[in-house]
Amino acid sequence: MLDKIKNSNKIEVLNNSEVTEVRGNGTVNGIGVETKGSTNSLAVQGVFVEIGSIPTVDFLPSGVALNKHNKIIIDKRNMTSVPGIFSAGDVTDILEKQTVVAAGEGAKAAIQVAEYLNKTEV
Repeated sequence: MLDKIKNSNKIEVLNNSEVTEVRGNGTVNGIGVETKGSTNSLAVQGVFVEIGSIPTVDFLPSGVALNKHNKIIIDKRNMTSVPGIFSAGDVTDILEKQTVVAAGEGAKAAIQVAEYLNKTEV
């Protein structure tokens, strides 16, 4: 993906930069970008927010199985390889990585947690 970005004439890469402002009135027409202490304006027609693509799993207890991409492996009930530990969203090994899918997976996991707790002595 990085090679495609570097070779595209439609993408400008701004390393070590931070978007400081989204501009527009009803629709986006620009952003403020700070790079090494200097603020610039860029004309844009939209903004896509990407939080990150590296899963944070270091908080998990040992025994929770991960795939080769460091994603949590879950079954159809959102349970991990450790009974009683459930997971949902982009950190799991599901194929679709979209907010609406993650929200649905979270709801599904919550239902499964409730069922698990009802069947288990706590």
